[in-house]
Amino acid sequence: MSRRLRVLHVLGSSRIGGTELSVLRLVEHMGDNFENEICFLCGAGPIGNRFEQAGLAVPYLPMATRLPAIGSWCRFGGLIRRGAYDVVHCYGLRANLLARVLGRSARDTHVVGGLRSTHPSGSKRGFHLLLDRLTFCLSAGYVSNSQAAIDGLVARGYPRSRFWLIRNGIDLELPRRIAAIGRDALRAKHALPMDRLILISIANLRPAKDHATLLHAMARLTKDGIPPELLLVGDGPLRGGLEQLSHELDLVEHVRFLGSVSNEAVLELASAADIAVLASHVEGLPTSLIEAMAVGLPVVATAVGGVSEVVIDGVTGFLVPPRNVDALADALRDVIDDERKRRAMARAALERAETCFALSRTVREHEELYGRLTASDNTKGA
Repeated sequence: MSRRLRVLHVLGSSRIGGTELSVLRLVEHMGDNFENEICFLCGAGPIGNRFEQAGLAVPYLPMATRLPAIGSWCRFGGLIRRGAYDVVHCYGLRANLLARVLGRSARDTHVVGGLRSTHPSGSKRGFHLLLDRLTFCLSAGYVSNSQAAIDGLVARGYPRSRFWLIRNGIDLELPRRIAAIGRDALRAKHALPMDRLILISIANLRPAKDHATLLHAMARLTKDGIPPELLLVGDGPLRGGLEQLSHELDLVEHVRFLGSVSNEAVLELASAADIAVLASHVEGLPTSLIEAMAVGLPVVATAVGGVSEVVIDGVTGFLVPPRNVDALADALRDVIDDERKRRAMARAALERAETCFALSRTVREHEELYGRLTASDNTKGA
């Protein structure tokens, strides 16, 4: 490659979530042939500090709730035109819609979308899908982190040829180093009990993650005389309601709300636990499960989105239907009661994480895609 390719990553949220962390890992590890920049179409948030620590300038262009403020719209359009970007990679509906329209005025700029979850049903989402379909022709296509998300849009009439599958990956060295510390040492560090089985759920406290179903499943386990401890790692707008629900279900002594913590602390807590659990009813390809598997945890999760592309049912854990308290509780009980099965699944989970989800592959596939998109441009200097 004779010159550095300029890539603008546009995010619609500045919270610390799976998409935001995946983009951060990507830009931190891309090669010197790429010059990455970041833009947030929202107000300042905690993930912005992490991008700044990685050496990136972080402009924020807050948009109104329903329609973009005209000033922010103009600033965003000016940013795209002045930046002379080769690729504008957008994450989220608002980012995609604006970049597709405004990117048309930027010569030789390829706009691609980041497809991070399957599109849920519902009237509001149906309207979003309509807007997406109407503007899709203005983009090069979608980069999806799961085959399930691609299949969902192709079934709605999108052309399969305009999708690229690049699954999430993680830097495997950090979980290896943390797992080597040992479970007991990590439990002592985080003041966790040595004599109880610990479940961990790593997910922001938002509706799609369906922590309520998980808490009801926990209540069933404790009622049946199985008293594991549950660590909820992540924060969000539902925290107050979920804390109240844990009181109503008499789970105060069994559930800890830990909020947002550093990535290293996430891995330490996972390595101190015994089983990872995720009760989402909407998902893409959850990096949190990959991280849990990378420290040797079996997984019990719902069979939605790309979860089945991470977890092999009956091998690295169990998959259950979403919004099904009994199925989730039964699967957890199965893994809790059978230590031999739990250990076998843990070994299989670790092997799968290390074999299939290395960050180096994710980065390489993005770099190759950006290179292919711009290879036919003859108007920019070599």
